Amino acid sequence: MSDHPAGWHPDPLGRHEHRYWDADRWTDRVADQGAIKKDPFDAAEAIAAPVGPSMVNPPAITQTRPAEPAATEPTANPPRHEHQPAATAQGRSPAESFQSASTPLKLLTAGGALLLIALFLPWYKIEVGGIGAASANAFQSFSLLDLLMLVTAVTALAIGVLSILGNPLLHRIPAQLRAALPGLAGLCLLWALFRLVNAPFDSGDVTDVSFDLSRGVGFFLGLGGLGLILAGALKTMKETKN
Repeated sequence: MSDHPAGWHPDPLGRHEHRYWDADRWTDRVADQGAIKKDPFDAAEAIAAPVGPSMVNPPAITQTRPAEPAATEPTANPPRHEHQPAATAQGRSPAESFQSASTPLKLLTAGGALLLIALFLPWYKIEVGGIGAASANAFQSFSLLDLLMLVTAVTALAIGVLSILGNPLLHRIPAQLRAALPGLAGLCLLWALFRLVNAPFDSGDVTDVSFDLSRGVGFFLGLGGLGLILAGALKTMKETKN
């Protein structure tokens, strides 16, 4: 018999949200969004027991193995792992789901949306003496940074929204991309801060025309979005390790 008590744990095969551990082995009972069903477990594909003392929050584990084996049957409502995508309750609006979501998911969603919008707003404003003024968004200002920020924004927004809504499409986002999100957001933030001080073009590019270069609202909204994404990604990474 294993030292791990019977209870629900994240599915080690990754096919479902939870799988039931009967204190001795993994069973074929699984649960997704509170609905229990069966899916055969192939022991050759996964670990033989839960990793660590518990793979779900201790307060969420209310079951202990009683003397009678029959009492270890799964309950109707398996516990929810705090760091797993929260399924939208039936009848709950997206706004209500967002309000009840964890802080890291809120940061990822808000940061991704803010950065995505900021990319299309003016990042630089140019006032040419005696001629007029013009502005340039992120795609017009950069050649690589804009694409990296676009990938960062879309990835963060997709992870946040799909996790809050409990959408199974979340599992189609490559695990490598999700793991790289903190580093990607950090790189973009540092690069953008560098471009805040050193613009990709300045008055030295034109010798016969004088003009003033300033930073637009898109630049500062973009920095804010990157900061939110980085904070959310780091919090998610920390909570997953715990």
